[in-house]
Amino acid sequence: MSINPNKLSETAILTFDENFNVFSYWNGKAGTWDTGYPWTVANGGTNEGNGELQWYINANYAPTAGLGTYSANNGIMNITAAPTSAAAKSYINGYDYTSGMITTFHSFSQTYGYFEMRAKLPAGQGLWPAFWLLPTDQSWPPEIDVMEVIGSAPNTLETTVHYDSNGHKMDNKSATVQGMTTGFHTYGVDWERDKITWYYDGQNVHETATPVGLDKPMYMLANLAVGGSWPGAPDNSTNFPATLEIDYIRAYKEGEAAPTQSGPVLIPAPIPTGQKLFSLPASAASKKTINGTYGWDNLKGTSGHNRIDGKEGRDTMKGLGGDDTYIVESRGDKVVESANGGIDTVRTDLASYKLTAHVENLILTGKGDQAGIGNELNNRITSNGVGDNTLSGGAGNDILFAGRYADVLAGGPGSDQFVFKNAPVRAGHVTDFTVGVDVLDLRGLLADYQGENPVADGRLSFSDNGSGDTIVKARSATGTVSTITTLDKVTTNQLHANADYFWA
Repeated sequence: MSINPNKLSETAILTFDENFNVFSYWNGKAGTWDTGYPWTVANGGTNEGNGELQWYINANYAPTAGLGTYSANNGIMNITAAPTSAAAKSYINGYDYTSGMITTFHSFSQTYGYFEMRAKLPAGQGLWPAFWLLPTDQSWPPEIDVMEVIGSAPNTLETTVHYDSNGHKMDNKSATVQGMTTGFHTYGVDWERDKITWYYDGQNVHETATPVGLDKPMYMLANLAVGGSWPGAPDNSTNFPATLEIDYIRAYKEGEAAPTQSGPVLIPAPIPTGQKLFSLPASAASKKTINGTYGWDNLKGTSGHNRIDGKEGRDTMKGLGGDDTYIVESRGDKVVESANGGIDTVRTDLASYKLTAHVENLILTGKGDQAGIGNELNNRITSNGVGDNTLSGGAGNDILFAGRYADVLAGGPGSDQFVFKNAPVRAGHVTDFTVGVDVLDLRGLLADYQGENPVADGRLSFSDNGSGDTIVKARSATGTVSTITTLDKVTTNQLHANADYFWA
């Protein structure tokens, strides 16, 4: 049965309702709205594939948090685009414009249903407001564009579905409507198993069969882009600051009655389904070894896969295009890599080491406690297995390999994977596990388990420690119970099999 946007109380059940009485942004642990794509880094991001000229501001990034990109006033959410001041450019990678994006990646997703935004759009050359849906598993396509308008064509409403994972196909329709930049109007899409229907102020403006592949949970996005291959760049006629004004964003599923709610609601709280185990490449085996002396050496690799060992002294080690492995033994050692210079690894026995730019992987090799810190890339960081190590992932989607002692793991921003291959002698903590984003990889720990539910079979357990944290324990095939780790500030009822933790 289709949802009728003009009779929602009779045909639909409300599952998400944001009226923007306040702006609740995701701070890494709680909040409704992410301010950027799931893969963006700490200071924000953009969509280079579209050639966009703006930098989407991350509300959590202190140097740009005061720019006024996001504000909620009198129940209206304002997303404002503006030219970048000279003082702010160094914080946003030199982009000429700032703007905003809000998404429900961490807070809400749904397969099928009706999604609606009521908003007033900005007009002007180079402006590009949109309300759209993307899959939580971060695949593309599919994509459903509930609405897009380019500011130089303020009376043309674009509605589109992108599909076909083997390429890229799209079904698009342009509808001529009036008043989108002078008043508030509703933009909706009814996504069903067999068809997708777009609405403007409750009127059908586009309908098509649901393509293959549009059968997975999707989250909502609303943004105001500036420039790009489609709208073109702003010019002297563009009035800044330009603001996308949103009255509400709502989602519904099929049903007979919608409960009335106030404030952001998620009914019911969704079970995370987007997470999955992933892998990151290790460096290839070295073909050539380059050794330093006991002095201060300047070592250069070849275009192949090198092992570069500076030995004693403060050495500068520079790779070229291959997968390079650097042996860092002195605090004065300097590793120099360039972008797209292969998959590189640092092996170090230093008490503390932070990966330099363009180096992906870090392996701790000391005989005691060490700290390993990632960078903005997707990092593999491996404990030495014999000390109480601290592994910090940084801004990317990282994989942290715990050892046999009380390792403290922090993935940082991004979707991170915490790997426990063996039961530790003493357990540590995961300090920032984010439900619905991060995952526990317990495959090595439960490699001998052949059942379908290790919790039900007593091989795995999650318990509350009385302080709001979750203790993870595993029982071996011989009956030995070991504490694996503690997930700080995570409750047991938040965790879901094959979403937040995996064993096979």
